[in-house]
Amino acid sequence: MQYGLVSRSYDHMRPVLEVIMELNHRWIRAGALVGLVILAASAALAQESRPRQVETGAVKEPAGTSPDKAAPSKSTLYSQDEDYRIGAKDVIDIQVDDAESLSGSYTVRADGTLDLDYIGKIKVLDKTPAELQKLIVDKLKPNYLKNPRVRILVKNYNSRTFLIQGSVRTPGVYQIEGQPSLFKLIVMAGGLTDNHGSTAYIIREHRHEAGADQSAPTYEMFAAHINGLLKGEFSQDRDIRPGDFINIPATDVFFISGEVRTPGEYKLKEGATLRQALSIAQGVTSVASDEGIVFREDPKTGARTEIKVDVKKIMHGKADDMPLVANDIIQIPKSGGKAFRSSLIKAFGMSVMRAPIP
Repeated sequence: MQYGLVSRSYDHMRPVLEVIMELNHRWIRAGALVGLVILAASAALAQESRPRQVETGAVKEPAGTSPDKAAPSKSTLYSQDEDYRIGAKDVIDIQVDDAESLSGSYTVRADGTLDLDYIGKIKVLDKTPAELQKLIVDKLKPNYLKNPRVRILVKNYNSRTFLIQGSVRTPGVYQIEGQPSLFKLIVMAGGLTDNHGSTAYIIREHRHEAGADQSAPTYEMFAAHINGLLKGEFSQDRDIRPGDFINIPATDVFFISGEVRTPGEYKLKEGATLRQALSIAQGVTSVASDEGIVFREDPKTGARTEIKVDVKKIMHGKADDMPLVANDIIQIPKSGGKAFRSSLIKAFGMSVMRAPIP
């Protein structure tokens, strides 16, 4: 009887339960729809708030090339201060409407000229693309085309090539408009690495005059003090020329060996001296000689010379301290007399100390 009452009660409530379930399903569907709308709005807002890239005049990568995968070893950078001026070995793309024979890519000759059909040889060295465009239009107007439309594009800036290597974050070849300085090129190369040395070397090839012997190139080298430049000595910010090779070696080091407590290789800081080097090596041992030797390398030839130093007098301030240069090798030999006395003390020291005093 009890089970029958329950069954009848359930049958009586079935329509109400079905209505409630239908309402629940509708609320679930409505909630899902609201959730989708919120997700879509969030995505749109994130896309809208994402920083947009600004065109800076840099050469665009070819289609299908990922910027992240682009090799950093070669970059083309533009100066906003002046129009580019065409140089020897640049590759120029010339497009002339209704004149296919004139359209194409041309490499500027060493003498700064191009040889075009119908026009002949024209001087393009040091002209801007706009000036070259006007020159070609003027050449075509009288005889060949009534209203020539010409487009000029510099495809390769081969005349503005700079090479930097060594202790910079992105060493390589850079093609740059304008007249960059050493400091600007270092910044363009990503800045200096943590182990950079104190000097940058600029190697420049001498350009031979026309008719001179081209088989034996000659070079000259300039040095710039980077540490001084970074501290405001802008006289060290040298101008660089196309074709210059800039090398920034890693930090300079010196070596100390022999009778010191911690021999090894150490970074050479600007203004370091022999006394400081011995202090860094935690001083000399008890059997060290009073005199040492500094082996110094000639930076041009690599030959080493021996410089004798009075370590004892320098450490006690009785002799002038000695400035160190890159790759110095400091050798502190063992003193024969001190070593002999030390061995006697080790062998007999305790017995002598315990001997009775007469």
